[in-house]
Amino acid sequence: MKKIIFTFLFIGSFVLQGQDNSALIKGVVRTASNGEAIPFANVMLLQDSKQILGTTTDFDGKYILKPVKAGEYSLLVSYIGYQN
Repeated sequence: MKKIIFTFLFIGSFVLQGQDNSALIKGVVRTASNGEAIPFANVMLLQDSKQILGTTTDFDGKYILKPVKAGEYSLLVSYIGYQN
């Protein structure tokens, strides 16, 4: 199994949207070794080890999770052949 660490670019990580105090998280999943985008990786937002939201990266490794309420979360990315 390849041992590659994912790096995350959070572009506008938490953008407030109106009065409901929700935000969005968006970014790009890339390999640490050469910066190549990882298409179709699973991205999950966890709170207290429970999945709150989830999505899949597009062909360019980009993803968006929304709506995200204020709080502390963990982000888990998985892809076959790579470590989480």
